[in-house]
Amino acid sequence: MVIMFRVNAETLTERGKVVTDSPSWDKVLLGLYWILHFFVIHLVAGLEWQGTVSSETLYWAGMVLLVPSAVLAMSALVVNTYLESTARIQTDRDQQVISTGVYGVVRHPTYLAVLLSALGISLVFSTLYVCLIAVIVGAIIILRTYLEDKMLKERLDGYMEYAQNVRYRLIPGIW
Repeated sequence: MVIMFRVNAETLTERGKVVTDSPSWDKVLLGLYWILHFFVIHLVAGLEWQGTVSSETLYWAGMVLLVPSAVLAMSALVVNTYLESTARIQTDRDQQVISTGVYGVVRHPTYLAVLLSALGISLVFSTLYVCLIAVIVGAIIILRTYLEDKMLKERLDGYMEYAQNVRYRLIPGIW
């Protein structure tokens, strides 16, 4: 928050507004994502916790993954004032394509941050149901990435050219 206030306060201001003109698919996927990733996975981890970690190596690998997840998300927030939690074309703000910083490597860096976070949590609390919820969160994010990318290509000026220059949606060198 301190970094955002100093570097890009506009993004925080815009993210705090409630705007409901996102597509129906986004409202459903975003709702599922929020419930699963911020509440259910932690509740299940607490319920399944046995007082010890199943593997120190997996635990620390998961903890380490949470750091680049946070750094990646913050890096995206710093350069993209249009980064909201909802998927929408921000005609009210004359939205432009952002291609600097982490957006020069992948088109959806915050979604990659979510995938790293879900993987990290599943390694820290390596139980069956936590891993299952992490996989579902990952599937939601991959579907949301596909649908949002399609919407941006169709409706945001300059995005098609950007997508040709930055070929990877989520994972550099893969997809």
